[in-house]
Amino acid sequence: MSRISRGQSLVLVAAVAFALVGCADERGDGRAGGGAGLAYGATKAEFVAALADMKPVTLRMQSTAPQGAATGRRFEDYAKAVADWSGGKVTFDIAYANAVVPPAEVADAVGDGRLDMGSVVTALVPADFPVNNALWDLSFMGGQTPVGGLLQSQATLLEASVSTPEIYEEFADKGLFPLVPAFGAGSVGLACSDDSSGRDGLDGKIVASQSRTTAAQAAALGMTHVSAVYSEVFESLQRGVVDCTLSSLTVAALSGFIPAAPYFAIDQRVGFGNSGGSFVINNDKWESLPLAARQLLFDRADVFLQANFEGAWDNDKNAVAQIQKAGGKVMPLGPGSKARLESFNQSLVEKARSNADIKDPQGFVQTIQTALSTWDGLDGDAPSDYVEFEAWYGPGKIELTSYMERLWTTTMGKKRPS
Repeated sequence: MSRISRGQSLVLVAAVAFALVGCADERGDGRAGGGAGLAYGATKAEFVAALADMKPVTLRMQSTAPQGAATGRRFEDYAKAVADWSGGKVTFDIAYANAVVPPAEVADAVGDGRLDMGSVVTALVPADFPVNNALWDLSFMGGQTPVGGLLQSQATLLEASVSTPEIYEEFADKGLFPLVPAFGAGSVGLACSDDSSGRDGLDGKIVASQSRTTAAQAAALGMTHVSAVYSEVFESLQRGVVDCTLSSLTVAALSGFIPAAPYFAIDQRVGFGNSGGSFVINNDKWESLPLAARQLLFDRADVFLQANFEGAWDNDKNAVAQIQKAGGKVMPLGPGSKARLESFNQSLVEKARSNADIKDPQGFVQTIQTALSTWDGLDGDAPSDYVEFEAWYGPGKIELTSYMERLWTTTMGKKRPS
C-alpha cells in the first residue's frame, strides 16, 4: 500500500473516555447542547457508552448523487459510520440526487431547517460567501497530481478555512456550521476536441466553464470564454459550438463529454481554478445535540473525506480509461501556455493580498502558501502521471490513516467541539 505521510511521527491523542471537556446543560443529562465529551481518538465503544442515554435523533441529509454513485459515497459512508459509532442514536434520512432542493439552494434549505445537513457549493452563491469564494479563487495553487496534489489541496483548503474567522462567520450568518468547510475532487484541466489543449496557440479557441477564475484564466490564454451548465457541455462540444471545456476528470467522467473532447491537458505544477463543496449542518440542530454527539459528527468527517478521495480517484481512473478508448490523451500544457497561465496566476495571488472582504488578506495568502509547503510531497509511491495512475490504482491501494490523524491533530482539531 502507498502510505501517505511525510515520514514524521504522528501522535494520536490518547482517548479519555467520558473526559469532561465542555459545560453540562442545565439538566446535566447530556441530552441537549452539553454533557460530557470525549478526547479526540476515542473508540467506538467509548462513543456508544457516552451516548447511551441520548434521545435518538434522525438527521435529514441531502446527497448530490444517486444512491451508490461514487460521488455520493461520501454522504452514505459518513451516515453509516456515525450511526454505527453512536450505537444507533444518530441516524440519517438521505435524500438522493438533490431531491429536496437544487445545489444553489442547499444553504437556504439547511439554514431554514428543510434539511439538517447537506453540501453547499459556495461558488453558486458568491454574494453570500465572498470570503469562501476568495479561497476557491486561489485553488489553482499547489500540485496537480492525482494523489499528492489532491491531498495537499484538501489540507490547504482546511488550514486556510480554520485560520480565517470570516469563513466561519459567513456560514454562521446563514445559520450553518461547517463540519468540512471546503472539499474538492481533483485538479481541473483543459479538455479539447483536438490536441490543441497540449500545444501553444490557444488564441481564439472557445472554452466553456462555470468559474469566474477559470474564465479569467482562459482569457489570459487568449481563449474566448462562454458559460455552460454541465448538461450542455457534451452537445456544445459535439456540435462545435465550443472547442474546449475546463473541467476536472471527475466531472468529465460523469458528464459524458469525453468522446467529444478526449484531449486533456493537466500540468502537474501550474493549475486552473477549481470549485468544490462545504459539508454543513443546521447550526440550531448542531447546538442542540449533546457534546459527545457533536464530537462524533465532527470526528467522523474523516470518513466523509476518505470516501470523497476514493470517489475522486475512481473517477480519475474511469476518465483516463474513457480518454484512451476515445483515442485521446492526457498531457501537459504547451510551454507557452504554461508560462502565460503561471504569470496570470501570480497576478491573482497578488490581487488576493488586498481583498477587502478579508480582515488580514496578507495573512490569508501567507497561510495558504505555508500550508502548501507543509503538505507537499504526499504522493508516496503513487504515480504523478495520470495515465500511469489509471493502471496503478485500485481499491485499498492508498492508506490514509496517518494523513487523517495528522489532519485532525494539526488542522481540524482547531474547530473540534469542546
